[in-house]
Formats: sequence, structure tokens, C-alpha cells
Amino acid sequence: RGGRQGWPAAAARRYLLDGTFALLDGAKPAETEPPAAHVLNRDLLPAGDLPLDPRTLQPAGEIVLADLVPVAHAGRPDWGTVFEARAARLDHEGTQAVVSVLRALDPEAAARLRARRDDLVRAARDKREEHVEQLRDLIAMSRRDGLLTEGEEREAEEAVRLLTAGDRRDFDRIGRELDALRARLDEWCKTSIQAAREALDEARQTGDLRTADTKRIEDHIKGRDLTTAREFIAQLKAGKQLPEKAESLDFAHFYPAFPDVFHRHSRQTGKRARKQETSGYIDALKDALIAGRDVAEPELYDLLATAGIDIPQTREASRRVAGEGLRKWLNLRDGRSKTPGNLRSLIDATLKMIGLEGTQGDADQGPDRMWIVLDGVRHVGSVGGALLPAFGSQKSPSGGRLRLLLHWGRPGPQQLVDLLNGQPEGETVLALYFGVLSADDRAQLGEAARKRRAPVAGVLDDAAIAYLACRPQDWSVAVALMAPFTSTDPYTPTGGVPEEMFYGRSEQLRKVTDRRGPSFVFGGRQLGKSALLRKAERDLAADPNRTVILETIQTVGLVRSMSLWPILGDRLAKAGVVRSGLTGRDQVIDAVRGWADADGNRQLLILLDEADGFLNRDAERGRFEDVTALRTLMEDTGRRVKVVWAGLHQTARFHGLPNQPLAQLGEPIAIGPLDPQDAFDLLVRPLATLGLVFPETLAARVIAEANNAPALVQLFAGKLLARLRETPRTLPYEITREDVAEVWRDQKLVDGFQKRFDYTLTLDKRYKVIAYTVALHALDDGADEALTVRQLREECRYWWARGFENCSGDDFRSLLDECVNLGVLGVDDGRYRLRTPHVLRLLGGVREIENVLESAADFDDPDEFDAHSYRMPHLTGPDRAPLSIGQLTGLLRPGRLVHVVAGSAALHAERVAAALQAMPSDRSDLEIRVVRPGEATFDSAVLRARRHPGHDVIVVDLHAARDGEQFERRFTEARHAVADRSGDGTLSIVLVAGPAAAAGWLRYAADDDVELVPLRRFDAPAIRQWMLEDSLGFPDDAGQRELLRRTGGWPTLVGRVVTGLAGRDRDQALDAVLRQVRAKPSTFLDDTGVRADPCLAAAWHVLVKEDDRGTIEDLTTLLTLYGEDGTAGLTPPDLREHGYDGLHDLVEALRVLGALEPVDGELACEPVLADATRRSG
Repeated sequence: RGGRQGWPAAAARRYLLDGTFALLDGAKPAETEPPAAHVLNRDLLPAGDLPLDPRTLQPAGEIVLADLVPVAHAGRPDWGTVFEARAARLDHEGTQAVVSVLRALDPEAAARLRARRDDLVRAARDKREEHVEQLRDLIAMSRRDGLLTEGEEREAEEAVRLLTAGDRRDFDRIGRELDALRARLDEWCKTSIQAAREALDEARQTGDLRTADTKRIEDHIKGRDLTTAREFIAQLKAGKQLPEKAESLDFAHFYPAFPDVFHRHSRQTGKRARKQETSGYIDALKDALIAGRDVAEPELYDLLATAGIDIPQTREASRRVAGEGLRKWLNLRDGRSKTPGNLRSLIDATLKMIGLEGTQGDADQGPDRMWIVLDGVRHVGSVGGALLPAFGSQKSPSGGRLRLLLHWGRPGPQQLVDLLNGQPEGETVLALYFGVLSADDRAQLGEAARKRRAPVAGVLDDAAIAYLACRPQDWSVAVALMAPFTSTDPYTPTGGVPEEMFYGRSEQLRKVTDRRGPSFVFGGRQLGKSALLRKAERDLAADPNRTVILETIQTVGLVRSMSLWPILGDRLAKAGVVRSGLTGRDQVIDAVRGWADADGNRQLLILLDEADGFLNRDAERGRFEDVTALRTLMEDTGRRVKVVWAGLHQTARFHGLPNQPLAQLGEPIAIGPLDPQDAFDLLVRPLATLGLVFPETLAARVIAEANNAPALVQLFAGKLLARLRETPRTLPYEITREDVAEVWRDQKLVDGFQKRFDYTLTLDKRYKVIAYTVALHALDDGADEALTVRQLREECRYWWARGFENCSGDDFRSLLDECVNLGVLGVDDGRYRLRTPHVLRLLGGVREIENVLESAADFDDPDEFDAHSYRMPHLTGPDRAPLSIGQLTGLLRPGRLVHVVAGSAALHAERVAAALQAMPSDRSDLEIRVVRPGEATFDSAVLRARRHPGHDVIVVDLHAARDGEQFERRFTEARHAVADRSGDGTLSIVLVAGPAAAAGWLRYAADDDVELVPLRRFDAPAIRQWMLEDSLGFPDDAGQRELLRRTGGWPTLVGRVVTGLAGRDRDQALDAVLRQVRAKPSTFLDDTGVRADPCLAAAWHVLVKEDDRGTIEDLTTLLTLYGEDGTAGLTPPDLREHGYDGLHDLVEALRVLGALEPVDGELACEPVLADATRRSG
């Protein structure tokens, strides 16, 4: 009835009904129905500037009518164009919506666009990651440059994290938000820069600053390096001078020009073969120097002129030395046929020209080479010293020996390094190379030298000798030419600070050596106290009227039985001040007074290092007996005798005690961070000598971050040098910002900085709480935030009430002043702040600071000294004695006993005799006599003891005996000698017995006249005391636990780890030692003695196999079961054959030897030894 107009509706109804019936019949729909939201809102997609919700396609932001008008007039959309418009804006949530809409309208087009979208998303994601990384680098750099506070850094990093979280595809919005974050960073940086300018203006107004200094700070601010700018401002406010860069251009003048010119000339005038090179330029230079005129050869003249060398202006005396030296060098080139006497004179003249003198030993001559040992080496006329330890104080163990290699064969670089094989690694070689090494040859020489362990070798050829002839008699110049091509590392920690690496401290040094100067030196760990005392000793060594005694007395005062006076008397006797044998206070004092009175020009400086324990004990009950005696001696001699005590914080506190005798002897000398110039020189000068140039701005930045602490400067420099040597570099090489940044990326370095700074804070946990409390305020209010004494005291009490419970106001102020002297805090008008902004980074981030303060309530009181665990240094260290102080004291105590010291090589039984001899005692009547094969006999030692009215200790070293017979024989003799009371004094005998005598020492252990003294593995207190006293690589509890766990506390393993710390971090040193044990487990097993006889070996094998623990009775029962089964070594006949009374003895012997350790009241196999046993099969 509706006519034609009704047909479309009818057709639609028919289509819908047919589809419905088809679905009811089980047919599948032809296509998926699009989401209703897409149908309703898809027409908004062509509005490219309109952000849409990817799920509903509804507008995600504010709708702007102008954005919709073009869409309304455009008609049916071209979806390809819509896709590209969204893609161009990086709106890949929008492109995903276009693909979803097209899936229903045009599946083929949707598939094409989906593939294109995948490519576009990958490209956009890569670009976003690049943008994010750049921004993160900017944040990190801005923080390191001091442009951002830690709070701003945290906020920026969190914003970046949120923008990259999940699988976001709205790259357009991410880009806009990243741009906004960058703009916010710029605003923060501008604010910080403005604050720095205001701080500089304030410093100008309050102080008389040099224009040059303010200009340098302004340059740092313009360069956005606020860390250095703030450090410089702080230094100027404290009255310090800013560091200046001292240029040394010798290496740059010499290399590569001189080697290349000489090499080119020698090849032109000689034949192609290296052996046919000529020395024409040496002849020409020699004649010019002798005549005092310029050289005639144009190329040589230009070379000298470019290097700033003007021969006519050179002093005549220097020209004579140089000319003679070159003449002798030319004679040496053909000198293989010379007589020994002639060769010596030629070598002496050449060495004098380069600034050396010494006594030549016998020559070891080969076909084309000659080795000569030069002893008593001295630097003649040297301006800059040796510059590097390997060419100065550490060129040999004594510092006075140099090995000379004269080579006429002109070997290549690798061959030259190969010649060093077999030479002592600790003795530097000076190679005189009669030919020319080109610049490339020298570079290859350096690479070859650094690839193998060999002695440091400096090479002087024709080119170097020519340059040195123009700069004669200056060894530092010779070192500058040679060192860049060697393997030497001046920053490797090898014990005390070498002379060449001691920078600054001139004022402190003057006070120490001045007889009217103060008598106390104090400072934190690794800040240079001991180095200062050693420097004072070295500087006064040449003065015939000054005698210096330097002694470490850390055990005096810690051990009740030990006294200062036998130690001091012995050292004074060795120095020729008093006669030997003086052990009492009055004896030593009277003898020193007499020595000083005998000659009014005589002066004696006594330097006592690690004096805290001694001073604490002497201060007990206000007696001050030893200190009073020394003060009186100083006064009686007009201070020609001076005593200086050096130690940690307690040394300074002792000075402040009331009524003590040294209160009037000057303010303590504080050893804190270096002055900026000295820290700068420590970083820059050794590297410059190696051909590595550190730009002033970068160097100033590094020392600021190191808080000017010498240990931190050296730690950074060592890491930087190692990195720069990883790949060949053209020298001289200028260190770049990227080089420095790469070193800072080493997390171990960052951790090392924080740990070493923490060494000082752990001297007294109150330092730690004070520093972290100030740091907490700095996080919120900036590093310049300063607190009053009252504010700081109240907050510290809040964090650690027990620690500050008995700390009065004066005591607390003293603690603050100590923190200032130690380089932790600064003070302005009575208010305390962090010393410099960078200290905040050394303390860690916000989490570390909050964690330390929140855990402060759980801090333990300082460890009490434990004589049962404490061990003295063995000889000169760094190893420790095999016996504890308690054990050594007991062995030397007067009485009539046979002491049996039982132990193995793994417990250093071979060191027992030396440890007893080195043990100081205040008993003047004590004599220690050691009986070893080839030395005094036992009978003669007993005879001398009978005639001695005091107490005698005879030490019989049997640790290496292979069976028990020798022990049994000596034991019988010892027991008889001790029982004989016919002598004038008392006698005890120490038998040092090894595992092979286990059956014997167990049999007699319970007798009344016998004491069994087992050597022990290190326990936790012993490790802690050693590591903290010597400031070794394990100052933290976690590191000490790891060291103990992985070595088992076996002294040989711990000692090898400590020795291996030189040039390595602690993990590398540990791993290296344990690799050796795993590679040769049988060697370690033999050292421990668990296989000393078949019975011990069988028992140990069973206990490791069963891997169980129990009481001695339990383990004996276990061994009994194996013995009843006929296990060799555990049967009754086997036990009787080897002298054991039963299986119980085997368990006890393994316990004494350290193989079995107590665990919760039971015994268990020591894990490191058990693992080695399993590896050995």
C-alpha cells in the first residue's frame, strides 16, 4: 500500500529475517559486528587534533568547535588519509582506532594499515626511548653538576618512569609531557644558577676575593658546573687558595716529534735494517753543546726551537755535563769491546747527564746485551724528584737499587719486553737502547709492557738522550719521557704512601718537625696520619743532628701485659741513642736525657703512631704516669727531645682532658681532607707524567666529588688509568668528559667512595648520626642549610637517645668540632652544615640517609678489645701473628711448663718462633732462645738458661717433622729440663708441633706440667680488629662475614687475600685465592694436616663423606662403625701402630687442627676444607 517507497523497508526486513533464520539453522555470520561506540563516534576520527579515548572514541580532552567544523563539511572520510594524519602526530592510539573501524568496513585496507602501524609503532617507540635516555642523562648530569637538588632529581625520575610505564601508544602525549618535563628541568637549573651567582656576590661582599678567582668561579657557573663553583666558593670563604694547574711540557715537546725526526734521519743516513741506524744527530748536538752554539742542521734546529731549547742560552756548566754525557753515550754505542773500567766510566757519565748516580755492580754480559745492578742510587740536581714511585722510592724494595740493561742489538718493542722475563718484578729496569725507537715503536712498547706482569722498565734511546742532553741532570725529565710507555701504576695501593705520592700537608709537617710544635696528630682513617709521620721521618733523615724514631704502638694499652718502654728502648738502642737492654720507664728516660745532655746540638723526635690505646690506658684514674715522664723529659731537654702522638679521634680528645700533663703542648694537628691544590696535584701530576692530560675544569670537579680526600682521589685516578689503558690512545692524550663519566658509571667506584668516607664516620657512631642528621636537613633545604648546636643535639638525641645519653653540651660541641676537622662538617657563625654540597652524595641518597637514622637506635656500643682474638702484626705486616695476644702472653709468662703449640702450615705454625721473639715485654729478665736445625742445640740452650737468673723460654721448632718420633724425643728432654730446678731462674719450653705428632701431643695434653696451645683459624673478632686497624679492603660487617665464610678463617687463605688486594678490589682478590684452592685442593689439604697420617686421613674422609655433625662422642661412634667394618686407618691395630689410644683421639686431633669447628654445641666439618676434600677426590 505504500508503493515504491515501501520496497526498501521491505527488503531490509527480508534481509534481517533471512539472516535470523540462517543463524538459527547454524550458519556463521559473515562478519563481526562493530562495537556500538565505533559506529557512534567514528566520525570524530578525521578531527586529527582532537584526542579520543582509544576504547570509546569519545573526546579525551576539551572539545574545540573549530576542530569539528572541517569534519562536518568533509563528507565521507578517506580512512587512509585519516590514518596518516593521526600517524603524523604520533597518535598511535588513534591509528589503532582507525584500523579497528576499517576492519568492519574494508578488511583488506585494515590489514594493510595494521602492518604499516606496527612499523610506525616500533619506530615511535625507539624514538621515545632515545628521547627518554637523553632526558635521563640530562637529569643525572644536572644532578652531578649541582643544578638539581635530590628532591628535584627524584621528582623528574618519577615523572619519566610514569611516562614509560606499561604499553602506552599515545606517543604524541608522551612527547608533549617529556617536553614539558625538560622545560621544568630548565627552570630548576636556572634557579640554581641564579642562587650560585647570588652566593658568589655574597662572598665578594664579605671577603677580599681575587678577580682571577671570581672569574674562574663565574666560568664554572656559566658552564653549568655548580658542584665545582660551590666547592670553590666554600674554599674561598674558608680562606683557602683555589687549585692551579702547573704545566709540565717536556713530554709534549719530546713526543712524537723527537722520536720521529731521529728515526727518519737514522733511516735516511743508514741502511734499512734497524741494526744499521746511525747517530748523526747525536754527533751534531754534542758539538753544538760543547761549542755553545746552535746546531747547523735545519731539521734538528727546528726541532729544538719548537721544543723551546736554546743552546747558546744554556748554562755553561750544564752544557759541559751534557756534551760529556753525549760523548760517552756515543762511546757506549760501540762499547762492547771496552774494558770493564772504561765501561763503568762511560755509564757513570751518561747517568750523571740524566740525573742519576750510583755504585755499579758486576756485569752479566750476553752477546748483545749487558745487565748491571746499580746500588745506592741518588738523584743529582733533580728539580721535580722522581715523579712516580717506580722511578723513585719504590724502584726496589730498598728504594736504592736500579737494574741497568744495555742493549746493542736494537730489538723491537715486543722483544725488548720479552727480555724482562725472569727479572725481579719489584726492581725497576732502566734500559739504555743504542738506537732509535720511533713514536710507533714507543706506543707498541707501552702496549706490550702493560699486557704482562714484568718489572717496570724505562727505555732511553738516541732521541731521549738527545732531549735530556738539552735538559741535563734532571731525573724527573727523564721519567717524564719514559713513564708513558711503561706499565707503572702510581695509584696501586701497596702499603704506605710513597714519597712521590705524598702531596701537601706542608703546614702540618712543619708543626710535627718543629720542636716547639704540637704533640698530637689526629684524623680519620685513610686521611694520611701515618703518611705524614713517615714523611717527617724521611725529611729529617739527612740531618746529622736529628734522630727520628717512628713506632706503631697500637697494641700498647690494648694488652695489659704490654708496655711502651721495652719497645721504645729497643728502637732507641737500634738508633744509637741508648744502650740495649733498657726496658723500664726510668731507665729509658734517664738514658735519653744523658744522650741529649752530652751534645747540645742533638735533637730526638719520637713519633708514636696508633697511640689511642696507650693514651687511654695511661689516662686511667688520672695517673698519666708514662705521659708525665715523657713531658718532663721534653721540658728538661728544652724540647730538643719531642714526642708526637698520632691516632684517631681519641687522641684529640685526650688532649682536652682536664689535669693531664700535655694540655699546654699545642692544639692537636688535624689531618682532614687535602687543600684543593694538593688534591688537584695528586690527581693531575702522576697522570700527566704518564702522558695523560687532565683539563683543569674536569680535574677540579673530580676532587670536589672526592671531598679532597687523598684515598678517594687515588681510588678514582686508579680506575680512570685502568680504563684509559684498555685501548691504545695517541699520547699526549687529553682526558675527556666522557672518560670521566664512564668511570663514574662504575658502581663499584661509587660504592668504594661511600665506603671509604664511611670509614671516618664509623670511628664513632655518633659522628654518623650527626652527619646524617645534617644531611637530612640538606635534602629538604639544600646543602647549605646550617643548624645550631642546640638544634643538632636535640635531633641527634631523638635518633639515638642512648648514644647521646651522657653527652654534655661541651662534649657534643667537641664532637662537632671533630667532625669539622675530619672534613665532614663545615661551620659558619656557630652553625654547622655539610662541609661541601658533595658530601651529601658521599652519604648516599635519601633512602640511605633515612635508613641510617631510623636504625640508629640499634647501634651497638664500640667493640671491647678481646685479647683472645686480637693478633699482632707478623713482623712488618700486613699478615698477622699465628697466635693471639692472650696466647703469646701465656707462653712467655714465668713458670715451669712444657707448652705444646699444635698447628699446621695452614695455621702458620712456621711463624710461631718469630711471633714469640717479636712479642714486646716489660720484663727485663726475659730471654727467648730458639732451637732450629743448624742453629743452637737444645742442650746448649738449656745450659745457658741454667746460668740466667731470670725467666727463659726455649722454643723448639718441630712443625715440619714428618713423624712423631722426633716430637717424642724432644718432649722427654723438655719435661726433664723443666723439672730440673738446679738453675738460677725459671724455665719453660715451647714445642711447636705439627700434625704428624698429633698422637703424642694428645697423649700428654692432660698432664699437669704440660699445656696444649692450639693455633686457631681467624674468628669474627680477629678479622674485625685486623681489618679496621689496618684499614684494609673489608671494613664493613658484611664484607668481613664474606671473607670469613669463603676462606674459613684459615690464616694462609686470609693472608693471601690481603696480599692480593694490591691493585684489585676485594672480590677479585677473594676469587683469585679460592681459584688457587680449587685448582690444587690437595696442596691445601696437606697444609691443614688432615692427611698427616693414615688414621687422620681415614677419619677425615669418613666425616666429610657423612657430612653430619654431632658431639665428640657422636662422631667417635660414627668412626667406630667404619672401624668395625674394617676401614683402613680406623681399626684398632692401625690406631696402635700410629700411637693413638682410640678413635676419640682422631676427633680431638681434627678439632685442634681446625678441621672440625663448633656449631651450636656440636662439631661439624669446616666447610672450605670439606669442599677442597671433595674436589680432591
